[in-house]
Amino acid sequence: MKGPSYFSLNQLRVSKNFFSEDNIEWHTDFVSLKRQSFRKARDLAFTKDVWQKVGLENEAQRKDEENLVRKILSRSDGDLPDKCWEIPTKSTLSSGYGSPRTLPDGQQYYHTGTDLRAGEGAEVKASQDGEVVFAAPLIVTGNMVMIYHGSGVYSKYMHLSKIDVNVGDKVKKGQHIGEAGHTGRVTGPHLHWEIVWQGNPANPHHFLQAMAPTCDPK
Repeated sequence: MKGPSYFSLNQLRVSKNFFSEDNIEWHTDFVSLKRQSFRKARDLAFTKDVWQKVGLENEAQRKDEENLVRKILSRSDGDLPDKCWEIPTKSTLSSGYGSPRTLPDGQQYYHTGTDLRAGEGAEVKASQDGEVVFAAPLIVTGNMVMIYHGSGVYSKYMHLSKIDVNVGDKVKKGQHIGEAGHTGRVTGPHLHWEIVWQGNPANPHHFLQAMAPTCDPK
């Protein structure tokens, strides 16, 4: 089965001018994830109430929500902050970017972010300075916060038990934005953390590594 193509910063080609202050060039590769076998996919199991909530009867609402998020992700104005990025919660990885998944109905897809272990109520912080552009519940993501950082880069924080920011808020790196939980389509409490660049999901950890050589650690 052919998998979708997602942007991954482990495939980033950095030009010789990348570190020049007056001439920055991004060279991107879009790579297919079909090399990962669905035979090794993780079978997701949900409680009955979760699966009913995200079932086919809500398909129209899910499509509307996807279109809403896609519209929000269309910005490209502003410059990225020069601060170093940080992981949004003190935790370890539970599921990596690009891992194949199989839903109870047989639908297969690839994980577009990173899952971090986090108990109910664990603090979630902004990965970087930015503007809150979404802060509300959706069927699949549950309570979600989206922050715009400039140059088409967003961070997304999903399945929160509590949202503590509002749309339009200007937040700083490390600022409290909510609490981890298990809202939406989840098998248990955790934080789904995602980086989106120009509409394409990127590996969050690789993104941080790519930005590290030029960032200000203060």
